[in-house]
Amino acid sequence: GMVCLGRPTDSSVGRQCMEVIFDTGSTNVWVISEECARQIPREPCAESDIHRFDCSVEPSCKEDPREVMISFGTGKITGNFAEAKFC
Repeated sequence: GMVCLGRPTDSSVGRQCMEVIFDTGSTNVWVISEECARQIPREPCAESDIHRFDCSVEPSCKEDPREVMISFGTGKITGNFAEAKFC
């Protein structure tokens, strides 16, 4: 489904919206970060048609240096935590 993150303080910025797969067994929402394309340019997250969340332009976003790696039945995620308003 479609989710939008953040609440813009400047109407020219707008919310960052993207398609996600909802995991009803989790209280977290995982989105692809703009950092993924910078750090791992050959990964699927770097493809130009994928919408990525950019914490640096979102006033409500607070980055967290903790690293996470979670394995799922269909793959895994790695990265860092961040917190932002969820609309």
